[in-house]
Amino acid sequence: MRDAYASRCPILKPCGLGARYSFFFQLIKRLFSDNWGNNKPLHRLCSLVRKMGVTALTIEDLIPNQEILNEQADLQRFHQRPVRTRARRVSFFRTTSRDWRGIPDREFLGYAVVLVHRLGRRKPLAHILEAVVREPAIFLRAQNGVLYPETVGNYYPHCVREFKSAVGTRDDHKEFRVRGAFFCQQNGRTHVCAHAALRMAVNSSPTLALRRKLTNRRINDLLGIDHVTRRADDGLSSQQIQKVVSRLNRRCHTADFNERPRVDYAAFVYPLVESRLPVILGIEGPSEPHVVAVLGHTVNSDRWAPEARQGYGCLPMSQHMSSAAWADHFIINDDNYGMSITLPAETVQNFLVPQFNPNLHAAMAIGIVPPRVRIHGYLAEQSAARIAFGIVNAISPAPRNTWLVYLQDLIREALKAMRSGRSPTRTIVCRTLLLDRDGYARHLGVTTDSDANALTEAEKRDLRKRLPRIFWLTEISLPDLYTANKHKLGDIVSSANPTRRHIETGASIVFCWLPGLAIMRKEGRLRSFPWSLTGHIPLIRHGGGQVPALEW
Repeated sequence: MRDAYASRCPILKPCGLGARYSFFFQLIKRLFSDNWGNNKPLHRLCSLVRKMGVTALTIEDLIPNQEILNEQADLQRFHQRPVRTRARRVSFFRTTSRDWRGIPDREFLGYAVVLVHRLGRRKPLAHILEAVVREPAIFLRAQNGVLYPETVGNYYPHCVREFKSAVGTRDDHKEFRVRGAFFCQQNGRTHVCAHAALRMAVNSSPTLALRRKLTNRRINDLLGIDHVTRRADDGLSSQQIQKVVSRLNRRCHTADFNERPRVDYAAFVYPLVESRLPVILGIEGPSEPHVVAVLGHTVNSDRWAPEARQGYGCLPMSQHMSSAAWADHFIINDDNYGMSITLPAETVQNFLVPQFNPNLHAAMAIGIVPPRVRIHGYLAEQSAARIAFGIVNAISPAPRNTWLVYLQDLIREALKAMRSGRSPTRTIVCRTLLLDRDGYARHLGVTTDSDANALTEAEKRDLRKRLPRIFWLTEISLPDLYTANKHKLGDIVSSANPTRRHIETGASIVFCWLPGLAIMRKEGRLRSFPWSLTGHIPLIRHGGGQVPALEW
């Protein structure tokens, strides 16, 4: 929290193992004043910084800023009695310094602002108003002896961005920057889990973040909740969540898995989080429903299930495999349990008819996307897979085009199996994400394929001229190529805002390339022409295409 300052300058306190302040259980008790409140998220935060080698911390009493004053005023209005609020901020460092003023940003691990509200004789109420922790990292020693963080391998927290916080007083402070995801907790009175999920989703996304931080007060104002005539403690409906998103000039992509149990929730969620777009996931079970913010995923390239389910003919049958099948977990922020938690994908998979499922299961998903994106990534992928099958099956590749010949043999075998009512044992892998034209053109413009071929200048110019500004990209790969090389054999570009008729007729496809062949829509018709790339190329990566150093 950058606009809140301490009442007096703190002292940097050692908290490494064996140090006086290393007993984080005591620290958490102190911050929550041993009052009512769920301190699990603060335990999780301390566990994360401990795993990243924390050595020092600061604890500050904050002079309330406007957001903290709003929290206090809203509780007073809810309870119709005076509320005294104490705000404290704890900041964590991995450093050898003895003074926080000289610590560089790379040694700042994160912070949490904890509010404790005292309501007369009632038991005090405590919660985390705001917290950000560096995306989980392993610190590697560089040649100059300085430790630098490397993101944990196969762990992809896509909805993270840079946040600022301060340590010290208004007159004597230092501002720190940290790259991570936003976390907050409900107080169960003036804001609930839906408020927390909305704030964590919107404030964390590098694509959707607002100029001003989304606060509990702003959500309530948008919904007309005044805590007297209209209250929030009974929870928010999915319609209210969508109303807030709409008022923020963002669009919702929703899926009700209770009404449409055939839709694989993981395949719906994956294209969104892979595109750095957050998802609010509704989970139901024996007790009351809950929502969490999905901000990323993990990848396990050694998973047995994806190909085994195809090979052993498990239902439902599918003509293609989604890359979501290799996502072992979704990375979530759950205001009940903390930040950067991994939710095993199968934990909430709906294997039964929803009304007869006594286990935790995904009931609803709300993806938050830019306003001009109308079509779901899930639907774009289904359409792109059908188009890829049709194109590859219809063309006559040259005998020397090894990869295209292989693709055609595989797809014809898959089509034959499905016509006979069997699940294909071999098929393509589709990975879908939202991209902009310039980023895609840069990716292809600097790429060399496995045969050492690159695009011509004319092909690069045509891409920039013909492609829409924003679109869904479906990458076409094979199981072994996807998991071993992280490579693909082609792309299908789909319009992000097509009409229903365009989707039904295939007119939503604007560009496709496969080894040695490209198809582009010109003057309303798809036209084919030779293409310089004849081998496989790397998958698209966000953040300028960097590959994690520890990726498996």
